[in-house]
Amino acid sequence: MMGWTGGGLGKEGSGITEPIRPHEVHHRQGLGHEDAGVTPQFKKRIRDIIQNFRQDSGIEDLAFSPEFSKEQRAEIHRIARQYKLKSSSYGSNKDRHLVLSRKFSAKQLIRKLIEEGSTDKYQLIPPLKM
Repeated sequence: MMGWTGGGLGKEGSGITEPIRPHEVHHRQGLGHEDAGVTPQFKKRIRDIIQNFRQDSGIEDLAFSPEFSKEQRAEIHRIARQYKLKSSSYGSNKDRHLVLSRKFSAKQLIRKLIEEGSTDKYQLIPPLKM
């Protein structure tokens, strides 16, 4: 009874007569489509890698190869956020790669550096005067 039967839209039938069409169609991909390389197996493998990284208590970062596709990197970013990890992409084009790191407070980071020593990323410099 309230369905469209043709003609213009609106009370007087003076609105648009043609449905609104999208400007672009992306390879006819609908809901449930899996982006290139983002399979359930890929998601499980990345989730396992990130869980293992998160359980390790070190201060080192986890770097992913630039061989991952844009869609795969986006999925890695998404999974990293679920585990409260910081994720950043560096480089451009074929050199684009992703790095995950743990979030530490200043006190936690200083304690880790005292325990484990300096790394390529962090160096603990004691104050000159105390």
